Amino acid sequence: MSSCPVGALRSLSLFGIAAATGFGGTLLLLAVPGPPHPARGMGNAANSSESGPTRPLDGFFVSLGCFDAPVDAAAGDAGSTWILEHSGLLHRLAPRHHAESRSPRTLGLGSQFVEAGFSPDFGTFALHPGFADPRSTGRGTLFVSVTAHPTASGPGSPSTRHEGVHEVRLPTDGGNGLGGSPREVVRLPGSSRSHPLITGLCCDASGRLYIGVRADERPIAAITGTSAQHSLLGAILRVDPLRRDDATGYGIPGTNPFANSPSARAEIWSRGVREPHLFSCDPIRQDVVFADTLPGGSTRLQVSRAGGEHFGWRQEYSPGTDRHREESPLLDLSPNEGRSRLAGAFLYRGERFPALAGRYLVATRDGRLFSLSTEPANGVIELVPDAPLGRALFSMRPGGGGEPVFLCKSGEVFGLEKRIPACADQETLVCSRGP
Repeated sequence: MSSCPVGALRSLSLFGIAAATGFGGTLLLLAVPGPPHPARGMGNAANSSESGPTRPLDGFFVSLGCFDAPVDAAAGDAGSTWILEHSGLLHRLAPRHHAESRSPRTLGLGSQFVEAGFSPDFGTFALHPGFADPRSTGRGTLFVSVTAHPTASGPGSPSTRHEGVHEVRLPTDGGNGLGGSPREVVRLPGSSRSHPLITGLCCDASGRLYIGVRADERPIAAITGTSAQHSLLGAILRVDPLRRDDATGYGIPGTNPFANSPSARAEIWSRGVREPHLFSCDPIRQDVVFADTLPGGSTRLQVSRAGGEHFGWRQEYSPGTDRHREESPLLDLSPNEGRSRLAGAFLYRGERFPALAGRYLVATRDGRLFSLSTEPANGVIELVPDAPLGRALFSMRPGGGGEPVFLCKSGEVFGLEKRIPACADQETLVCSRGP
């Protein structure tokens, strides 16, 4: 965990909350009116340019710390949140008012991924749903994407990188070591591209792992020597990561749409994506929600409900041979219409904001928040907190207790707290930092 950059938020006064430490380790938060928040809507249709309704959100942003290039976050046990840095440092943040929050637990994954001639970069990660269950085979298990970059050039040196998804076992006794060596679950072919191919991970309530794989702009045959239908590029995969078949490091769920089909790889869950990322899997509806980035910077919010969908991006399909129904996005944000890219979305299952229950919470990279019904025809509502975040977002992820966690490009990480109704503007709000 790093110190905040110059001008970063150790006091929260820049966006409406001033912080100070009182006697006995009590954190005093002073609610101060922030600058006006622009009331701009997305419209109630995917491509509408009309302004939509706004609604006040009785909440304010609070700093959870500053990190060195945080790349992903996930909800952990007992209301905790895990933060992964690009270097492989993994931090467990206890709930903010818990005594443990003063000393977050930190684990180093980087030293476990040492390979001659390569250096690792860490991307997205997902916790197994049985992570905190002592009866589960997935106890203490997470899955993380790792890209191995060549560290040398010349004769005999590797010329391309390789990527994989690895199973990592964390100790269940609270220690800072790992519970054994990482195991490679999936490996993708070598690539010389600057962007990683593995772009998203999430687990459903049964422990099946969804993997987003970026499409390659070049023809499929030039990369893998296979047809588009039999490539894993430009697809969402679904595997059973803890069941190891003879030929692979994973099992194929029997309900996968192509499990018994010669027309596509059995691992494929959905097709027609270009850069699927920011995955979240709702534990109740079992929907997989993700963002997809298209040429020109526009982003779409998509949802996969049953598998077998095609989301419209064609990599190398022959005209007239690919018969499928394209799925319409929940949202389609185009920079030509002055809209910022998506920073994240998930079905809200937290307790702090009951009005959002069962609706998609959506964030854009300029720090704006929106509420979206599961039925797109019901429209989009912009949420206006007590004061704007005032930061460029990297992503918004579901954190501890189902509450949102905001990762900023500056390295700062924020949560969203409920404003106590009895605490009016410019009154002091006292939050105990004890257990």
